[in-house]
Amino acid sequence: MQPQKPKGVVLLGLDGATWSLLSRLERDSRIPTIKRLKSRGAWGRLRSTDPAITGAAWLAIATGLNPGKTGVIDFFRRDRADSLSLRPVSAVDYRGKAFWDLASIEELRYGVMFYPMLYPPYPLQGGFIVSGGIGVPSDEVLSQPPEVRDQLLGLLPSGFRLVVEPRSRIYSDLGRFIEDCAIHIKGLGRISRWLAARLGDIDGLAYVVSVTDWIQHRAWHVIADHPLSSKLGEREYRGRVEELYTMLDEEVICPVVEAAEAEEKLIMMVSDHGFQAHYGVFGLARVLYKHGLLHVHTVRLLRYRLLSMVKGFLRRIGVAEKLRRRVPGGVRKIARTRLEDVIDYSKSDVYLLAHSNLFGAIYFKRKDGELEEAVRRAIIEEAEKHGIKVEVRRREELYSGPLLELLPDLIVIANEYATLVANTFNYPIYKQGVLDKQYTGAHHRDGILLIYGPGVKKAEGINASIYSVAPTVLYAHGLPIPDDVDEPPLKTLIDLGEPRYVKRIAYRIRKLRRTRHR
Repeated sequence: MQPQKPKGVVLLGLDGATWSLLSRLERDSRIPTIKRLKSRGAWGRLRSTDPAITGAAWLAIATGLNPGKTGVIDFFRRDRADSLSLRPVSAVDYRGKAFWDLASIEELRYGVMFYPMLYPPYPLQGGFIVSGGIGVPSDEVLSQPPEVRDQLLGLLPSGFRLVVEPRSRIYSDLGRFIEDCAIHIKGLGRISRWLAARLGDIDGLAYVVSVTDWIQHRAWHVIADHPLSSKLGEREYRGRVEELYTMLDEEVICPVVEAAEAEEKLIMMVSDHGFQAHYGVFGLARVLYKHGLLHVHTVRLLRYRLLSMVKGFLRRIGVAEKLRRRVPGGVRKIARTRLEDVIDYSKSDVYLLAHSNLFGAIYFKRKDGELEEAVRRAIIEEAEKHGIKVEVRRREELYSGPLLELLPDLIVIANEYATLVANTFNYPIYKQGVLDKQYTGAHHRDGILLIYGPGVKKAEGINASIYSVAPTVLYAHGLPIPDDVDEPPLKTLIDLGEPRYVKRIAYRIRKLRRTRHR
């Protein structure tokens, strides 16, 4: 008997969702939709990228490719191996490689909603892409085709913010943060109903919700175990924070799930990484500087630290973006703070670039085994002084692919991401406690995976790789899978026969042929 084939795929992304929290909310009957799917489908852990961070992980989910093939390890990337500057990850890094692009080439209609770093939106044959929030430089909704944006703007409630930035100064008041998250979720609920009404007209949907990440960064000490919970306070808000998850389940997830069930589509719920309590900041730049491995321009360093403090304050009080727009370009150039302006590259064979402070990213100007060993010793020595479990991994140990040389030579991870690693000079060698009271949750390698729908075998305790998501989506559509993906589809959970593999260029050739015949 042939297994039932789904009539499409719905990928629901919950940024930063983690079973350590969701399982408790499920027991407390806070998330009935997720509880129902979990009881009927297959679920488990989804191992993230290293580093376990939004920019790299969502790209891996979309493409099935590791950073050695995408050139991306966080929100920024190099375009040349000798470059000292980074550019933001954008739609350029997705286009033509993401599963929705491959499905579109095969004339399937796809909707893509609020996928992180997917900016600017680009035309998708028979479907749509909506950009907004993470990775969009302006606080606005953008879409292709443009008329989709006009429809969505009419749905959004008063006070809706595309990004509820947890470290903004206005959210030192956790109550206000909760209120703005609730308005955001209310707006997403209206968008979910709009999507649900159109699910029968498209073959696939990729819909990412980022508010879960913001809540957990800001309020982990409120809703989960944290070594500083009693000191940080705010536990009286626990019920209100948990209610946000109930709103999310009932207003955002439920309408899409019910529509997907009615249309007999496969539902895949995933997160880019998990979460845990954050504690401590390890100052990598300071370590390398102390051990004479990183050389700086002293006056520039002082200027950098002063301007960074001023800019950080302006961001926290919520006026940085307004000032940036009003200040003339010449003044902005004078006031800019770039780590690469501080480092003396004429003297340093080791250098850092302005990557995220979740992990350490070390580059070498030249291959030198003795220098690499000196860097390792310095990092481990300083980490041991402060009781930090540190991993120093070579890029060749973590990644493979033609873009390997664009990536840092060494990746540094502290306490399995619970301790942040500062690539800048804004922190001492070790800062105890949390980054600040508005940042108490840190990333974890294990995200969530939940699959439900036609042909899915019930299972629990799955251990899957983030690189298996895109191949599984293509497999569920009955499409060939590019042979350069890093993991096969999850055939043990949904068996639709042997997967077909093709060279990625086969999709490009097919696209060219279809374009010529239009």
